[in-house]
Amino acid sequence: DERGGAFDNGMSAVWISDNDKKLREEKKRLTERILEGIREEQRLMLEAADTTVSQAIVDIPLPEHAIDSLTQELSEVLFASGLSLLNPEDEDVQRGARWFVEEHRKAATNILTKWKGHEKVFKQIFRRYGVPEELTALCIIESAMNETAVSKAGATGTWQLMPQTARDYGMRVDGLVDERLDAVASCATAARHLADLRRIFGTWELAVTAYNCGAGNVRKAIQKTGSNRFEVIRKYLPAETRSYLPMLAGALLLTQRSEKYDIHPGKSGMLKYRTFIVMENTTWRQASENLNVDMKSLRKYNPQYISAYIPGSREKPCIIRTPQ
Repeated sequence: DERGGAFDNGMSAVWISDNDKKLREEKKRLTERILEGIREEQRLMLEAADTTVSQAIVDIPLPEHAIDSLTQELSEVLFASGLSLLNPEDEDVQRGARWFVEEHRKAATNILTKWKGHEKVFKQIFRRYGVPEELTALCIIESAMNETAVSKAGATGTWQLMPQTARDYGMRVDGLVDERLDAVASCATAARHLADLRRIFGTWELAVTAYNCGAGNVRKAIQKTGSNRFEVIRKYLPAETRSYLPMLAGALLLTQRSEKYDIHPGKSGMLKYRTFIVMENTTWRQASENLNVDMKSLRKYNPQYISAYIPGSREKPCIIRTPQ
C-alpha cells in the first residue's frame, strides 16, 4: 500500500551509506520488523532525532547482562507505570525496548536529553491529575520531543493533540495562537485526557491506546472481542496503534533505566523561566525591548504564538515566558 511504499523508500535512504550489502539488508529487515505498524510521521521524527545527535556520542554495544535481564527490567518498569497488564515477554514489547536500548541508541540519547529538560514539570502535572508520572514518557513516542511536530492527521506539538481534543479541554487553537505548541500547557491537557480515558476504559493500557487511536476505535475492538486486554483487542485496532504500547514500553525503559544500558543523556538542564501577562496586542520587537530579552529566545520560549504579534487583551490576556 502507499504507506508501505513510503516506508520502503525511507528505509532505502537511511541505509544507503552502508557498503556491505548483507549488512544493509539485515539492518533493513530488523528495522522493518521493529517499526511495523508505527505511524509514518512518528518513524520519521524518531529517525530525524537519530541524525541530530552529536558525533561525539559513540554507540556502545549493549552489555550481555543487560540483554539477559531485559524481560525483568521491562516487568518492573511496566508495573511502576501502571501497565502491569502488558506482557513483558511479548515479542513486540521486547522489540520496542530494543529499538531504544539496542538498535537506536544515539537517537535514544538525544531524545532522553530533551525529555530530561521537561521531566520535573511534566511529572508534577501528571501527578496533579492522578496519572502515573512514569507515563510522561508517552510524549517520546508521540513526537520524539519535537515541540513543533505536526502529523498528517493534524496532531500537533510534543503531545500530538488533535485540534478538537485541545479545544475540548479549553485550549486555544486558531490563526493567532496554537497552545498545542506549548509543551507545558499541552502536557496538562494530555494528563487530563488520559485521566478521562482511564475512567472510561478502566485500565491505563487502554487509556494510552485510546489516546493514540481514539476512544471510538478502542470501543469497537472491545465489542468485537468481548475483552479489555490489549493483547486480545490488538488485531482489531488501527495498524499504526498495534505497536504503540510496545514502543511505549521501550520509552519507559529508556526514561527509567537508561544508565543500566549505558545510555547517558547530555546536560540539558531543567527549563527555568519567568512569566508575564500581556493584556494588549504586542509585537515581538516591543516585547523583546520591554523585557530586555532577545527575540530568538522569546520566540523559542513562546512557540504557541504563531502570528507576527502576541494577541493579548484584557478579555483574553496572554501569558509569555522568558528565560530565568
